[in-house]
Parts: sequence; C-alpha cells; structure tokens
Amino acid sequence: ISAQGLLTVGVDVEEIPDDAYNGCSNLRNVTFAQPSKLRRIGARAFRSCSGLGAVHLPMSLTVLGASAFQSCSSLVNATFAPGINVTVVEGSTFASTRLRDLQVPRNVREIKGYAFDVQTLEYLSFESGSKLETLRSYAFGSYYASSWPWRGGDIYLPDSLRVVESYIFGYEGIAYYSQSPHRPTIVIGAESKIQSLSQSAFPNYGSQKVVIWREDLFESYSAANPYGIILAGASASRCGTNSTLRLPDGNSTVLASAYRACAVLQHVIFPASVQRVEEKAFEDCLYLEKVTFEGDSELVHIGSRAF
Repeated sequence: ISAQGLLTVGVDVEEIPDDAYNGCSNLRNVTFAQPSKLRRIGARAFRSCSGLGAVHLPMSLTVLGASAFQSCSSLVNATFAPGINVTVVEGSTFASTRLRDLQVPRNVREIKGYAFDVQTLEYLSFESGSKLETLRSYAFGSYYASSWPWRGGDIYLPDSLRVVESYIFGYEGIAYYSQSPHRPTIVIGAESKIQSLSQSAFPNYGSQKVVIWREDLFESYSAANPYGIILAGASASRCGTNSTLRLPDGNSTVLASAYRACAVLQHVIFPASVQRVEEKAFEDCLYLEKVTFEGDSELVHIGSRAF
C-alpha cells in the first residue's frame, strides 16, 4: 500500500489470502491491473478497511470470500466486471458497508445470509439472464433493509430462483421504518421456477406488498400469510400496487366488481363526476379505510355490497 493509500494488484496475482488487508484503515483505493488473473479474494481480505470508498471486481474472479469487505464503512460503490464468474456471494461479504446501487451479476447462483446487509441501498436489480437459484435467510439484511433510502422501482426476483428462505430483506422487511416514498413491491413472475418459498420470506410489517403471478405459488403463500398484502398477478394488473386510488376525472360509473378484492387499496378518491358505484365494486377490499368524494359530488347510486 502506497503512502497515499493506493493498492494495485498485479496482473499475475491469482489470490489475495484470508485477512490479507484486514483492518487497513489507511487503504483508500484498490485497482486490479489488466488483464487480471485474480481468481480468489479470501475471507475478510479487506474487512474493516474504513477508508475504502469503491471497488471494481475483475472478470477473472471466481471466489469472493466471506466477510471480504465487511465493515468497510466508506464503501459506497462495488461493481462487478461484465461476465464475472463469481457463483456464490458468501455470508456478510458486503455487510455494514454503505452500498447504494447494487446489480447482482448474472452468474451468481447463491447469495448467503447477510451478504448485502446494508442500510443505505437505493437501487437493487438482477442482471439480465440471471442464473440465481438460492436466496438464503437475511441475504439482503437483518434489520437494515427496513431503513433503505429507496429510490428504485419494484424488485423483480429472477425466474431462475428455486429456493427463497426466510426474511431475505430482513426481519422487518423493506417498508417498515423506511422514510422513502418509493417503497418497492416485490414481484415473482408467472414463469418463476421457485420450488421452496419460506412462509416468512417477506415480512408483513409496514404494508409490504408482494405480487405473485404464478398461481399455485400465490395460493400457498397467501394462505400462509392471511394478514399480508399478497396480490395475485392478475389482480395486481387490474388494481395496481398503490394504496391510494383516484378515479379519473369525467368518469361517471364504477362498474360492478371493478375493484373487487383489491387488497392493496386503503384510500379511494371519487371525483365529482362519479354518479354511480355499481354492486360489489369494492367488495372484499380488506384494507380499505377511507373514501373521499371531491367537490360537489353528483353521486346518485351506490349498489348492493359496493363496499
């Protein structure tokens, strides 16, 4: 390490041993000379390097040891070279860092517990063509995910997944304490290959929404979580995923069963133009708490069991 805190890993280096730079608080920057031959970064190799702000891992890398960058408290940016062949992200690899934007590389097949246990994540995605098969318990957090300053969209889990264990976004989930208005919905697609989905994969705290397009998976998971906001894909397509629904201006009639069983709805706003709410329009909207009629309402008819 230079006096300026710079480390250049030479092209012929194939392994960084366990604990090699553990606790080197003066380390500021790591670069990998190209074409890198590095195959392995050992367990705790850069743990507690509190001055390290960014790292770009080379394509040659295949093994990323447990806790390799844990407690690098200034680490904001960790990126992976296109085509990198790391297949397992070990436990606590990036725990207690300050990562903001994470794209899980295509070739990763397993993410172990606490691998990305951070409280600063703003964006999370999975590279196109993801081969991810297993998410272990607490993969993306213990309690920290509940305070993510989220700025991204919904989180679409890869269709390649086969095993999803408990609390993958932490014990309290993403939405519980988050101050962000962009609380993501977790989405499982119709082509999902999931064979084992823990009943506690996604906690119910804080109105965390989960949309499951695969019918059998929806039925089993929603039955195990009767108080969760678990939406079938078709229902989510019809109802949307927002808790507040404002009907369009100029709309005069809400058709029968139009929003029936939209579990996500908590507040419906009717513009003054609405004259009729037909039968069962909002029946079985279990979380509906508030209905607002705007202006000089023209409402003349509310059908049987409309709410």
